[in-house]
Amino acid sequence: MNIKIKQIILLKFFLVISNSNISAMGIEGLNGIPDLNKSPDMEFELTEPQKFELTEPQEEEKPYEHKDLKTNFPEIYKAASENNLNWHLQDGYFYLDDFFKGALGENKVFGGLNFEDYKIHLMPKKEDIQSTVLKLIKAAQEDDELLHLIADFKFITKFENYKFNPDYNMPIIIIYASSGKENAQRLLDKIYELFKDQEGLNKKPRWNEKVTSLIYFAQGNGDQKMSNRYSKLFEDGDYKGNGKVYFKADVTGKVVDYHLKNPAAQ
Repeated sequence: MNIKIKQIILLKFFLVISNSNISAMGIEGLNGIPDLNKSPDMEFELTEPQKFELTEPQEEEKPYEHKDLKTNFPEIYKAASENNLNWHLQDGYFYLDDFFKGALGENKVFGGLNFEDYKIHLMPKKEDIQSTVLKLIKAAQEDDELLHLIADFKFITKFENYKFNPDYNMPIIIIYASSGKENAQRLLDKIYELFKDQEGLNKKPRWNEKVTSLIYFAQGNGDQKMSNRYSKLFEDGDYKGNGKVYFKADVTGKVVDYHLKNPAAQ
């Protein structure tokens, strides 16, 4: 038998085998697609369409409706709701948002330090926290200069969580002065006139200068004053909260007087 005849016989053999496999498979063609004409009795498993449960959209909680603000400081909560004042909670303090019009300095050096920024700290008694906060807000609403001299404002969320130490105390109310020594001095004078007759706790916050038993102030950030990296940039002091009220006069390479005038000493 010659080679050509053998090739024809082999080709027919493979065609027969292939057709038999296709018929036996029934539902599969060569491309894996079911052939419904050849497999009318083929059963398909149908699954129920997936159901999606629709829920009612929840109303977003207003910032001033934070439960701690409502529970611990109901008078502030009431004033916030009536005047649409927004607050947010961060690191154990309530921040008043988008109310005061001042601005902090943008020229950050030495890892975020700004030599133009000052803070005023108030240390009211527990029963006076709400009235102190509301008095400041009301004064700012009536005094546009005061409104623009304050860049930010916050106060503790719960007086019971506050722990006092002989020297090292965290502030209860923090007022961020609008950037610049002149702004800080003007703000300090206004705060003094507003609260000079109010008796405070007489507890000095860490690395602050005392004005009254209620009012204290400082330059810079307390966390940086206690860090090994930045503490050397401030005036002499210790790690118990004493001294270090201001930056050193020559911290930038040129001598600058950062000191504010204490209004109670004038």
